[in-house]
Amino acid sequence: MRWFSSRGWVVLVALVFALFSCSDSGDSPPVEDTSQPPVDTAPPPVDTAPPPADTAPSPVDTAPPPEDTTSSEPAPVQSKATYEVKVTPKVVYAQGLTHSGWGADDGVPMDLILDVYEPIGAPATDKPVLFIVHGGGFKSGSPTQGQLVQWANFFTARGFVCFSIDYRVAKFYGTIPANWPTDPEEVQPGMSLDQLNALYTSGRDAKAALRWVRAHADDYGIHKEAIAAMGGSAGAFLVLMLGVSDEADYGTELTEAEDPTLSGLHMDESAKVGAVVDLWGGTGLLDALEVLDGKDRFDATDAPIAIIHGTQDEAVPFEEAEQIKAKYDATGVPYTYNPLDAGHGAWGEKIDGKKLHEYGFGFVVEHLALTEIP
Repeated sequence: MRWFSSRGWVVLVALVFALFSCSDSGDSPPVEDTSQPPVDTAPPPVDTAPPPADTAPSPVDTAPPPEDTTSSEPAPVQSKATYEVKVTPKVVYAQGLTHSGWGADDGVPMDLILDVYEPIGAPATDKPVLFIVHGGGFKSGSPTQGQLVQWANFFTARGFVCFSIDYRVAKFYGTIPANWPTDPEEVQPGMSLDQLNALYTSGRDAKAALRWVRAHADDYGIHKEAIAAMGGSAGAFLVLMLGVSDEADYGTELTEAEDPTLSGLHMDESAKVGAVVDLWGGTGLLDALEVLDGKDRFDATDAPIAIIHGTQDEAVPFEEAEQIKAKYDATGVPYTYNPLDAGHGAWGEKIDGKKLHEYGFGFVVEHLALTEIP
């Protein structure tokens, strides 16, 4: 106790003094801590976990697929009568002007019509077509001609759609180009001026009808590239023209100012056919074009043709068949040549034991490359 009472007080006083001397009075700045943090020399941990899976769905491509430009195959046809035939008569395919005479300035539009034959129960799409054109010397004629109705029913019952057309003949005095040939003898000996002028109007109408058929392909379920044409006499002149002429022929020689009915002719569609059955026809429409511009229309792009002609024909001489054959020999396009021991309009004749419509059916099936079901 003596030690604390004398020496202990001294130590106590010294401690108190030291405490007051080292305390922060609030006026002196804080002492900066200059010491460095310890350096972490250990290597960083390696992340060995796999990256999280990307579960977000991939973006959906909403752009439409590229258009498939591959043409479908024509529907098959039957070798025997299989389908019921539906006939729709007098369907309007276009209009054309009729006048009181050639070159008269009093044109009035008239409806141009065709009859449609459809096979009931046949495939809904891509059916082949037979395009039928009547005769009559470019003076008369009708799609209701008995032999043409027979052809239409025969083909339609086997899966074709048939279109049998009417067109303006000479008595309607249609519009013709100002530079159309005026000398019938220069085009075809024995032809009248009325017939020469009617070559243009009938050719223009036949092409208008064929373009209408293509423009309505969806309506009738037809294949645009499987179209054949047949005709007798003047009708054969016209279907030969369809198989040989250029697209622009019998359609662009007039302006809409000269013939306002041209505006509805579906000129964006083709007027070509894939096969032709020529029954005692001739080259008159093609001869007129050559006189017009000096160009021979026959070439290697023409449609294959079945040439059927009576050697005793006095209305359209057999020499016409020989001329067509010579043209096809020169171009190398396939054809068959069938002289008949008969005169004009020999509908009752046979070729290799087949009736003409039976022979024509086989020719068309072959040259349109159709599948025929027995």
